[in-house]
Parts: sequence; structure tokens; C-alpha cells
Amino acid sequence: MEIARPPPPPPTAAAVAVAAAMFSVLGNDDLLREILLRLGLPTSLLRAALVCKRWYRHASDPDFLRRFRDRNPPRILGVYLNALGGGCPRFFPIRPLPELAATAHRPGSFFDAVAGSTAFIVDSGGGRLLVTAIYDGHGYYESSHLLCSPLSSAGNAVVVPPPPRRPPVELPGIGPEHLTLCTSLPDGRSWLCVLMGFRDQQTTVWLYELQEMCWVARASAAAQLPESPTFCMAELFDDSKFYSLITGNKILVCDFPSSTISAMELPNGVESDDDYHSIMLSRRDGSGIYLIHVKESLLRVFHNDDAGNWFLIRAVGDNAKFVFLDMFGTIVFLDATSKQAEKVYEVAPDDVVTTVHPLMLIWPPVFPQLKEGYHQQD
Repeated sequence: MEIARPPPPPPTAAAVAVAAAMFSVLGNDDLLREILLRLGLPTSLLRAALVCKRWYRHASDPDFLRRFRDRNPPRILGVYLNALGGGCPRFFPIRPLPELAATAHRPGSFFDAVAGSTAFIVDSGGGRLLVTAIYDGHGYYESSHLLCSPLSSAGNAVVVPPPPRRPPVELPGIGPEHLTLCTSLPDGRSWLCVLMGFRDQQTTVWLYELQEMCWVARASAAAQLPESPTFCMAELFDDSKFYSLITGNKILVCDFPSSTISAMELPNGVESDDDYHSIMLSRRDGSGIYLIHVKESLLRVFHNDDAGNWFLIRAVGDNAKFVFLDMFGTIVFLDATSKQAEKVYEVAPDDVVTTVHPLMLIWPPVFPQLKEGYHQQD
């Protein structure tokens, strides 16, 4: 015998009013987009997209994503430090937020799986890492190249072929280790390899792109230069141009669409130190690049326009928003906009940090796939 239960009481007038007010806001597409725009973090946007299919459509719309990025530039999650002496890169969070605690934990433990081996990061971009791992092959060493996603819950690492070792023509006398540079575009989804050759005063640069796990020749450029350029710590690829600081305090500019190479002068009063660690190049939204120069305790940021002119600036754009400095044995994170500094790591006397690689939150977010016909449903 079932026990009869009284029907639930009708909603109060206040509850009805609250529900109506919520629907008038969240049921309005324009207001909903403005609310989603102010979530601030791509991780929050992903969670909002899972509420219902209508929210998913708004959150994943390309036009909305462009507005979201303009309002909320990609955020740095932390930094990996490469050091001499073997081992694996170490991760240090930068200005951690409580809502990103779980996300920041993953990159910190990512290299635990290769403990006992040696790994170093070649480049980073868009939440991904290009890593070279070295293993002990029972008396000899083997190396492999990995494209890693430390922010993925699965900790994905895909083996990629080694970068092209030789350009299309023989260039005697130049070891391949001096020719190759691998880098990432800001989205972390396009990986490029640049090879440089020098013979009879002709410098040639080849550009390769990683497509379906194969290095595919994309473009080349050539010019007559009086001496062989040498790669250093300051290199940058920006859409269609490759920039490299070379000897003689100049910047080599390779314009692949026009297949030309030119040399750009540094700003007045800027000179590189012997190990090329005092100058950094950074991408800029729109045209031109940033040059960041450190001399003793003075930090200066210059902007270069398409005409080759340098301008000293105080405020920088989204792509030159921060810089890492090695000051008195301490790695310091400097927010170039707010001019606030934060100590990241104090280098021990027997420790040598070689390179730093920032890890950004993945952009654009990777939304889950919905079944066909979802656009016809709410």
C-alpha cells in the first residue's frame, strides 16, 4: 500500500519573481554573451559551455572568442626552467589563482613520468611544449622529440620526427647543430623549423612546418651577406617573417613571401652583450615587433614599425606583457605593464639555469564535440 504524499506547495511569489528575473537575463542572448565575456578565464568559459547547448553555441562562436581574447588576453600559468646537469625541467606557478589550482598541478608533475632521464624544453606556445628527451640505451644514449600537452588531463606526449638535419643543398663546413631552430606560433598548434646555411657569402634560410607529424618545406629566402650569421638566444617568427639577432649588433629579417633577407639595425644605444642574453624579441599584435633590452638595472622596451623605425615606449601590448630576468642569482618575473616584480626561483650556487619557457593557458579553448544536430536543439 502506497503512502499518499501531499503535493508540493506552490512556489512563493518571491521565488516566481526571482525565476522570472533570471530568465529575463539568461534567456536574452545579448545579455548572456556579455556575462560570458566577463568570466575572465578560458577554463571558466569551458565550464559555462557545458551548461547547455545554447550556452555552448555562444561560448564557441568564433566572433565571440575574438571578443573574449581582446578583453581577456592569454594568461601565464607558470614557467619551466631548463638547467644544466641533466634532469628534467622544473615548473613554478606564476601568480596562482585558486580556481586554477588543479590546472597548475598538472604541469608541475608532468615530467615525473620520465624521472631518471634527461629532458629539456626547446620551445613553448599555446599550452604546449616541444621537448627533447634523452634516454640511456644500455651504454649509449638515444634521443626523441616530443610534442607535449602538460595541461591535458591525459598528459599527452606525441613523438615527432627530428627536425630536418640538412638543407636541400650541401653546405660544407657548417655543422647541422648550428643550423636548426624550432619554434612555435602563439597558438601552439603550428610548429616551425628554420634552417640556415652560408656559402660563398650567400645566406639561405629554409622554413619547414610540422604537418601531420612530418616536416614539410614551406618557404625559403636568400641574400648576399658579408659574413655568416649565427643563431643566438633572440629569435622570433611572426606570421611570415623570421627575425634573428646576429653578430654585429644587427637583426636578420627573413621575409618568406618575398623570398628576401635583410639586416635591421638595433635601436640607438642598444648593444648586445657577449652571450646575447641582454636582448629579447617579442611578437606584437598587428605589425612590427618588440625589442626588450636590459643593461644593469635599466629595462627598456622598443617597438619597430614596418618601415624599420624604432620607438621607445612605456606601455607594451599583450604579446610583450611580461619578461623574465636573471638578477643576482634570482629568476624574476616582471609584469611590464604594472611594473610589478615577483621572485620565481633563487638559483643555487651549483645550479645553472639555461633557458626559461612560460606556459600559457590554452587558447583558444578546446571545446568537446557535440553530436550532429545539436544546433537544432536547446
